Amino acid sequence: MLWRAALSDDADERQQFIASAQRGHALRVRFPNTLDEVWMLQRLEESAFARYLLGCFWYSKRRYEDAVICWRDVLAKDPDYAPAHRLLGVYAWNKRQDLSQALASLQRAVDIEPQNARFRFELDYLNKLTGAPVGDRLRDLQAHRAVVLKRDDLTAELLSLWNSSGRYAEAADILRTRKFHPWEGGEGKVTGNICLTSCTLPYRRLRAGRTLRQRSGWRRRCAIP
Repeated sequence: MLWRAALSDDADERQQFIASAQRGHALRVRFPNTLDEVWMLQRLEESAFARYLLGCFWYSKRRYEDAVICWRDVLAKDPDYAPAHRLLGVYAWNKRQDLSQALASLQRAVDIEPQNARFRFELDYLNKLTGAPVGDRLRDLQAHRAVVLKRDDLTAELLSLWNSSGRYAEAADILRTRKFHPWEGGEGKVTGNICLTSCTLPYRRLRAGRTLRQRSGWRRRCAIP
């Protein structure tokens, strides 16, 4: 659709093609990767969506300043274009180590799209990397629990925060009902929380003077499902 837009001289038709391409992108993500596509996107300078994609191309080729120019142009055209805020935040932290700008940009993306679990995960991950207080992170994730539970990695962070705060029963409730799927970088995160939660709750019962009815009960609780 973007090719048809770039080759059209009719302004209304161009906008229709661009809008159709943007809707399709949300369903099937595809980013530009050829010089022909760069030429096409440069023909659509009036489109925030096209400028966003062009910025993604430059960033993938390590032309970071060109990418930033594109994304800032996106926000000049559409100040509420959340993906551009997100990528400026990623650039600010990964390439400039500018924490204040990174936090501001990622927070702005979350504010615009509060139901976007990926944006919230990346904001929480940056807070984790930079030593934000556990209590602050936990309050934020609990306040948006429905969004958090959309992603396994973000759910695992919530479990870790509960466990580190001694709130094992809440973590256990999630672990009893949720089916997790493997993801790259998540090795041990769920199993670690299972072990901690499953072993700590029976131990607390014993410390409180309450015995387990059967030894198998302890073993069952400590077993990884």
